[in-house]
Amino acid sequence: MSKRFNNLNLTADQLTNPEFTEADVKSTKIQETQEKVDYATNQSDQVALLGTIVNNTTAEGNSAFNLKYIYRDRIRFNSNNDFEMDDIEGLADSLLSIGMQHNLSAFYDENTDDYVLESGERRLRACDMLYERYKVLEEENEGLKEEEEKTYQLFKTNIKPFYDKGFPVNVKKLKHQDEAPEYQRVDVIDSELRKYKVNIDVRELSPQSRAGYIEKIRDLMKERNKLLYGEEATEPTKAEIAKAVGTSERQLRKYDSLGKLVPALREEFEAGNISINKIPSIAALPEGEQMVFLDLLQKGKTMEPSQIKAYKEHMEAAEQARRNAEAEKEQLENELEHIRSTKDEEISSILQESKSREIEIKKQIEQAVKEENEKLIMDLQNDLARERESSGRLISEANKSLERTKQALNDANRRLEEMSNAKMLQSMEVKAEIEVQISLLSQVSAKLSMLMSKYKNFASQKEMENIAIGIERVNELRQLFSNLENRK
Repeated sequence: MSKRFNNLNLTADQLTNPEFTEADVKSTKIQETQEKVDYATNQSDQVALLGTIVNNTTAEGNSAFNLKYIYRDRIRFNSNNDFEMDDIEGLADSLLSIGMQHNLSAFYDENTDDYVLESGERRLRACDMLYERYKVLEEENEGLKEEEEKTYQLFKTNIKPFYDKGFPVNVKKLKHQDEAPEYQRVDVIDSELRKYKVNIDVRELSPQSRAGYIEKIRDLMKERNKLLYGEEATEPTKAEIAKAVGTSERQLRKYDSLGKLVPALREEFEAGNISINKIPSIAALPEGEQMVFLDLLQKGKTMEPSQIKAYKEHMEAAEQARRNAEAEKEQLENELEHIRSTKDEEISSILQESKSREIEIKKQIEQAVKEENEKLIMDLQNDLARERESSGRLISEANKSLERTKQALNDANRRLEEMSNAKMLQSMEVKAEIEVQISLLSQVSAKLSMLMSKYKNFASQKEMENIAIGIERVNELRQLFSNLENRK
């Protein structure tokens, strides 16, 4: 016998009269299983059941379901298995009680002459745990406590036969093992796809984990197409990916929408803060509205994606009002600076012009006195008084303009400070939310009225009265908010 066969830890009797020959456990090409596994029918119910499956498998069935019993030391864990091996101990307790209900799946690796698991790693690890736990009792089975004896008998019935005779393994055939390396890679990809399909089917995965596996499956399918059909190969269709994942196209589209999220929202999804069911509607929002949704989410506020646009519009209007106040303040500052810089010059000019006119009027008065023209003297004296009054008014107006601009600037600064105040910003946000909810109430009210008109054809008078009361409350609430809004 070969060295590899001698490593199977067979007893002396088994070496002399082996039930399995070297050809059974070592081959350069996987053959379709034809042999009967008669030992299984004499074992426990669960082992017998698996053995019956093998015994009753027809040649036609074997071509699709190539079931073999493989010794444990020839089964290798898949180094590419990226699924969590959680709760092995709990699974071990279950296997000890009821046995293994399903066979393992693996492919044969010619290079190492062993079988690489595609599905069943948790079950095999659980069996290994039980084997390690009970192999000591296998040698020291006297004087066991009642509970130990009970579990040991379960081990002998449900687990130990697999280590004595082999595990039932559905051996997947490699299609390209004799071809070029790039085509051999297709076999590896097919194995990976089978691994993902089986594990996703039977595991309770979070949406976040499922999203990661969908991306891996998509990438593997793209690579497979390129290897088989060249760089111009078409992308795998949604139907093909959905089938490989074991989900519906509708569900797959939800996960496809993840690629349209801004990175920060994708992180929130990965952290479990956003339901996968909301992803399509969020992903449909423009980037700016996604950022609004993110801001609300991080502040602990909830709002439907359909309401985000209205909320954003209200917030943008509030922001525009703040920018307008900022522009007004800047304009008033410039105006004040201009008034301050020109006021003295303007007053000096007014005084100079007024003085020149007064001198001219006084000369005219002197001439009128010489001519003893009393009427002209009176008119000129009135002109002089009016000139002095006019210059005083112009000077006062210049000073008042300065004060008015100062006051306007103070008012602008106050409004801007209020708009920049944290409480005011919070108030603006709350106001925007209120306006969105008022809009939503209006929509709800309109929809309820439409439904009422349909329902009255079927409902009793009493039912209609009860529903009408509810609708009236919605309308009253909407009106209340609208009235409060109009008073502002």
